[in-house]
Amino acid sequence: VTMHSNERQPSLFLILASTQEHIKSKLASNCQQKARTVHHNSIFISQIEKLFIDYQIRSLHAMFYFILKSIYVNSFLSLNIYLKNIVETYSNNVFDLFVTTFLK
Repeated sequence: VTMHSNERQPSLFLILASTQEHIKSKLASNCQQKARTVHHNSIFISQIEKLFIDYQIRSLHAMFYFILKSIYVNSFLSLNIYLKNIVETYSNNVFDLFVTTFLK
């Protein structure tokens, strides 16, 4: 895939691959106790979808909190795909906000 010179956005999968260990280590120190009480991933996927429907991205912090808890408890593969769909649907600004909010 070629990118125009004014498009600095790297591949979402490359970003996720390079940040997932960072996310894991942040969550291990910050969210371990809360994450232990988390239910199955599908519950979070439906909650994320509900947030999109109900709030139309007005509650990004809540949405990303669910995503982060899901990432901690479950494998990255399904969430990589889900985040890719989010970015494709709602534009890269959403993922940029995710990165700047949680990976500072």
